[in-house]
Amino acid sequence: MHISIVTLWKQKKSKREIAKITGHDRKTIKRIIKSYEETGQELPVFNRKQSILNEYKEQIMELIEQNLTAVRIYEKLSEQGVSTSYSSIHRYISKIKIDDKICVR
Repeated sequence: MHISIVTLWKQKKSKREIAKITGHDRKTIKRIIKSYEETGQELPVFNRKQSILNEYKEQIMELIEQNLTAVRIYEKLSEQGVSTSYSSIHRYISKIKIDDKICVR
């Protein structure tokens, strides 16, 4: 979508014409063109938020190596004052296992 909008913009089409051709709202067209003019990139830029659990990755890895479950890891981190939910910890542990190719029972 972004590439076709930017291509039409480069061909000197108006925002209204681009909206008619693509079927997107003019505000969407305006936002995409503005982003292109600011960054120079035709594809959208995604800003991924860093997890607060990254600070505790080594500790979480040690707890995983001790064969603790996600529930126990959540309890240990909560005792230390880490304020996050169980689901966030479970998701983070799953990501670690996939990224680092860890096999845990």
